[in-house]
Amino acid sequence: METRYSQFSIDRNRKEFMKISLKELHDNTLSYNIPIENLSIKDMNKHIKELKSKYDITLYVDEKYAFAALVVFKEVSIRPITTYLRYIAALHEIGHIAIDDGNTPDEKQKMIREKNAWEWAKKNSLVWNKNADKFMTKCIHSHEIDCAKTK
Repeated sequence: METRYSQFSIDRNRKEFMKISLKELHDNTLSYNIPIENLSIKDMNKHIKELKSKYDITLYVDEKYAFAALVVFKEVSIRPITTYLRYIAALHEIGHIAIDDGNTPDEKQKMIREKNAWEWAKKNSLVWNKNADKFMTKCIHSHEIDCAKTK
């Protein structure tokens, strides 16, 4: 029988995941985490649920989970969408599944996959602004640091 590793066991092994941006995902007081005009938390959650259905994704939502995607199983784990940045991070993870660009361990390909998922999130977001761009840049930079450490 084949062992299937859940997204959560993989998350536990990636304790360094998005160190730079983790505080931003939790802190509702940051100026660019203020809800976007004409886009409510309800709208963001509805959009994530629509994408979940469209791409047949198993979505795990809990405060204790890291934002991550397991492409091979079409699983995404996210924290509850309570801020704009959490919505953007969730879109990014769904982007990994939507573009289905594999899951190879090659570090160069990993960075390409990360950037592709961010571009997908940007293209498919209900609203994308300069704050989302800043957050995306920090996340990409964090992944570049992680990739450099594994070389």
